[in-house]
Amino acid sequence: MNSVYEAMTDAVFIADIETKKLLFCNSQAETMTGRSRDELIGMQAEDLHPTQFAEPIRQVFEESKVRLPSVEDSEVLTASGRRIPVFISTSFIRFEGRGALLGIFRDISSWNEADLERRRLWAAIEQLSEAVLITDAEASIIYANHAFFRMTGYGEEEVIGMIPGFLNSGEQNQETVEEMWKTLRAGRKWKGEFVNRKKDGTHYIDETAISPVFDRGGELVNYVSVKRDVTGRKAEEDRRRLEREEMEDVVELRLQELREAYDTITLQEKMASLGRLTAGIAHELNNPLQLVRMNADILAYQIREMKSLFSSYRDYIMERSCPDATSSLPEDLQRLEEESDFDTRDEEMRKAYEVLMNGVQRMERIISNVQKTFSIEKTSEQQEWDLNIGIREIVEILYNEYKYGTKVEVYSEGVLPLMCNRQEIQQVLISLMSNAFEAIRSIGKSTGTGSGEIVIRSWSGEETVSFSISDNSSGIGPEERKKVFEPFYTTRSQKSNTGFGLSLVYEIVVNRHGGTIAFENSESGGTLVTVSLPRGV
Repeated sequence: MNSVYEAMTDAVFIADIETKKLLFCNSQAETMTGRSRDELIGMQAEDLHPTQFAEPIRQVFEESKVRLPSVEDSEVLTASGRRIPVFISTSFIRFEGRGALLGIFRDISSWNEADLERRRLWAAIEQLSEAVLITDAEASIIYANHAFFRMTGYGEEEVIGMIPGFLNSGEQNQETVEEMWKTLRAGRKWKGEFVNRKKDGTHYIDETAISPVFDRGGELVNYVSVKRDVTGRKAEEDRRRLEREEMEDVVELRLQELREAYDTITLQEKMASLGRLTAGIAHELNNPLQLVRMNADILAYQIREMKSLFSSYRDYIMERSCPDATSSLPEDLQRLEEESDFDTRDEEMRKAYEVLMNGVQRMERIISNVQKTFSIEKTSEQQEWDLNIGIREIVEILYNEYKYGTKVEVYSEGVLPLMCNRQEIQQVLISLMSNAFEAIRSIGKSTGTGSGEIVIRSWSGEETVSFSISDNSSGIGPEERKKVFEPFYTTRSQKSNTGFGLSLVYEIVVNRHGGTIAFENSESGGTLVTVSLPRGV
């Protein structure tokens, strides 16, 4: 290496990075300073310059410790006291096993002002943190600054004369390259990103701005590109984007939980309001209903009395008449009896009374159920009860009504003890099973062919007792499943359902027993409802 330095036309000095003492100089350094090599070796580096350059020289040494090359304007003070203007290019090297500063001194005494300005421009480019490449019109590299060598790991002799495409990692989008050349050939500046590869094989993201350079005649002479390694910035942007997306997911999840909690609270408030409303309505309806029953009974009693009296009159007449008593009745009376068709009207009145009383009794049952359901407090008495026994009892009660055309399978072995309000859970079972039967019947599967099917299962968890009821009906859609617990909502005809059933089931299971209830599609395509209740025993 010393022979290389000796062959150079510029003066070369090497100084210890810590002590700043000169360790080496070539023959051109002797000529420039007017001092012998023996005089120069051991001198302090700042002693080569006039005193006003001492601080900039110390700064160069400090920057070189972190391996920052630089180009400086300075002066060399010769042995005779003459001041020679120089450009100094410095860089950190290892010399004789220690850290050292290499300085290449070029005498610029003969340069004119234009040369100086040009040199200062090159010096500024050399000190840029961005990599700079200059190519000829055929895109062959003719210059690269130190930042480019630091960024890519290549040396000057490895890149001069090369096409910048040698940096291509193979991951680059070809459309980007084609768009770049199209823009540059149109004489416009292009800016974009490349995925390039360093000398050690590491891939990095190269943010590049390329400008075409034209001479005075408008001919393309060069391309100048300024490049920046933005791998770290991109990685940070990706990290922040992922964090933002994760945060958005968390926020959306929390919002969904809040919406569900709000829906639950709203439903509970609806149920509480419904409880107060129905209790009041039931009370108000019960009084006039009792009047209807009482007057219907009075009317039936009066009809029976009138019928008895009429029969007595007929018997009396018949006893005092010939055997053909009817024919002996006065003609006008006989005509009225025939027109009135008393026996038929009697049967019609009897049937009308039965229909009326059936309606009254049904209304009384509805009012009683509503009052019973909404008047039971959360502190209602609970007792231990076998859920499996309850399931079998309810199936037996309902089976007679739906036994034709519907197959019911029950999987509930053993004992499932549960601390609950038995009457309320029985009501839940009745409501859910009735819904399943009604859903099957509504699509025509319960037609005597046995195509309708209901499966009831029960099981025990660590702290819960659960049961499910599934059917092979047409099921409940996603939007309907969101509304099934709302008061007055029903998927059935309003003639056959008031919409109270499932809202009351929700009230009993969730609010009164602290359980859960969920609807989903069954394997057969129908509806599967699952209820879980705290064991409590």
